[in-house]
Formats: sequence, C-alpha cells, structure tokens
Amino acid sequence: MRNLKVQNSIGVTIFIAMLISFCYFLEFAIINENTFNSDKANKSVFRVSSTVESPILIDAQAIGMSAHNWSWASSQSWCNGTGTKEDPYCISYLEIDGKGVNNCIEIRNSKIFYFTIEHCDLHEGGSNVSNTVGASVLLNNSMNGKICNNKLTESSSQLACGIYLENCTRMNIALNNVSNNFYGILVHHSYTSNITSNSIQDNDYGISIENNSQINNVDHNLISHNLDGIGLAESSYDWIWDNSIKNNDLDGVICVDCHDIAIHHNNISTSEYGINIQQCSDTSIAFGNIVSKNEYGIVIKLSNSNFIEDNEIINNNNYPLWLYHSNNNYIKRNTITGNKGTVTLTDCEGNHLEDNVIFNQPELYLVITIIVLIGLAGATGYFIYRRIKRRKRE
Repeated sequence: MRNLKVQNSIGVTIFIAMLISFCYFLEFAIINENTFNSDKANKSVFRVSSTVESPILIDAQAIGMSAHNWSWASSQSWCNGTGTKEDPYCISYLEIDGKGVNNCIEIRNSKIFYFTIEHCDLHEGGSNVSNTVGASVLLNNSMNGKICNNKLTESSSQLACGIYLENCTRMNIALNNVSNNFYGILVHHSYTSNITSNSIQDNDYGISIENNSQINNVDHNLISHNLDGIGLAESSYDWIWDNSIKNNDLDGVICVDCHDIAIHHNNISTSEYGINIQQCSDTSIAFGNIVSKNEYGIVIKLSNSNFIEDNEIINNNNYPLWLYHSNNNYIKRNTITGNKGTVTLTDCEGNHLEDNVIFNQPELYLVITIIVLIGLAGATGYFIYRRIKRRKRE
C-alpha cells in the first residue's frame, strides 16, 4: 500500500513538472514561431549600371521648348516607356549623388501618367535651403508612381529623406534599401499608398506618416536601428501590419493625435517603448502583435476608446501595459507574461479588462520551475532507489 502511495505521488509530481515545463517551452515556441521572416525585405533585387547621372527634376505640367516634362524625360537615355499603366515611364539603372544640396530624383505634378523608379543607387539627396525637406526621391503632387528595388542612402543633411511623398496618391514603395538618412520614408499629406517589404535601417526616423495622411498601408518591412521605427502623427485609417520592428532606440511604433489606426501582427522588440499611443482615439491594436524585450511594452497616454486585443506582451523590463489618464479602453485576450512589472492604470476610468492571461515576475516563474524540477529529480531518484532495492531482495 505504501509503495502504491509513493508511486502515485511520483506520478503526480512528474505530471505537474511536465505540465509546467510544457507551458514554459510552449511560450518559448510561440515567441519564436511568430518571428518575422525578413528575407523578402533583405533580398530586394538591386543592380546598378555604370550610368552616372546628374540630379533629375521632372515637372509634368511644365510647358515650353526647354520644359523638363515627361516628353523631355522620355527622350533621355535613362527613361523609356509611354506613361500608360501597361507601359509606364521608367527611370532605371542610374547612380545619382545629390551632394547634400539636391534631390536626386524629383517628380512634380504628375497625375495623369504612370511611372516607375527602379534599380537606382541614389545617395546624399538633400536641400541647400534651410528647413526644407530634401530627398533621394521626392514626389510632389503626383500619383500612380512605383519606387522599387532602389538603394537610397546617406542623406546626411538636415531633414533629408530617402523617400519623401508630399500630397501624393496611390504610390507603391517596395523592396528598397533605405538607410543612413534623417527620415527613411516620410509621408506627408498623402493617401492610399503602399509601403511594402523594404529594409529601413540606421535612419534617425524609419517611416513617418503625418499631417492628415490617410489610408496608407505599411506591411512586411524590416525596420531596425532607427530612433523611432514607425511614427504616425495627425493621421487616420492607416494600417501597420506584419512588420519586423526591432532594435530601435526610442519607439517601435508611436502614434500621436491619430484615430482609427490599425496595428496588427507586428513583431516589436528591443526598443524603449514597444507601442506608444498618445492622444489617440479608436485605435485598434489587435490580432497577434508580439511586443517583447522592450523597456515598456504598450503605453497608452491621454487616449480613449482604443482596443488592445490578442497581443503577446512578454519579457519586457518595466510595465508591460501602462494606461495613463486614459479612459474607456478595451483590453481583451492578451497574454501578458514574463514581464518585470504588471498591468498598471494611473488616473483612469471605465477601462474594460477581460480574459487576459497575466503572469509576470519571471524570477518567481523560474524559482517555481527549479523547485518542481528538483522535486522531479528527487522523486525519480527515489523511484530508481526503490527499484534497485527490490531487485536485491529478489
């Protein structure tokens, strides 16, 4: 009878240890299984011919004998196509040095034709006018453009960008390497553009969307080693999803004075703030963001009626989720584990917390696991000892 009790105790101990160990390693597996695959962003096709060109300015509405419009551009060796959707004007395989005082390629007032800029090495774009934005690619008052497979680097002058959109619509920016600029990509008062599968690294600011920009889509980008990864200000109805946002100094994603922003399925790690929401309303932060290894996970300040759902907020050094002077927010089905702090609400009212899994204090988690493993080892040793002793009797 006593042996039966011992064996039952051993069985229970083994079951508990296996269950805790399974939960621990399941959490580890989930973290790694959802890690963003940035191969597409890193494997952009890039090739530059030996053609070195001076900075290019195209004004589609310019008229006159010497007007640098699309008719003029298509007569140059570096541009071909007819400007239709099927056969866009194409500027390709150029190397242009803006020397910090010129935009490498600037296109203005192009709203009728389709155009593409591809496979170019554009660097040191800028402006010689104080407090004026310059860029390797600057598009102003234009639409139907595609910027893809370019290298846009080393714009060291003040306010210089890799790509700058001003009052633009329906732009596609894909598979570019954008690095060592003040702004990687700056979207200003622009609409319905796609920023997809770019590598945006080592800029002061990675992607900035501001000044009433709307319905822009940012997805599958690798955004790392910037001051801010993605910043939105005074914008609405933009989608930020499936990006790898890591090793940015200050914010992974920051939204200021925005509404109806969707931040979904991003992997955000190793920044000061994973997601930083300030003075925003009706912002959806949902469906599988992994916010891990930041100083702070998700911070909501002076913001109301936002949805924080189905996120994994794990292994952050301070507050995993902190609401400050924020009311009527919905916090549901989040997994908040392994953080050194816990969910904190400061001067808030009417917030709804439902169905969250909250287990922090990772040191305690480790201690419990060690104790259970020691118990398992002791029980196993005792079981082996009893078997050996029984065999000797036999």
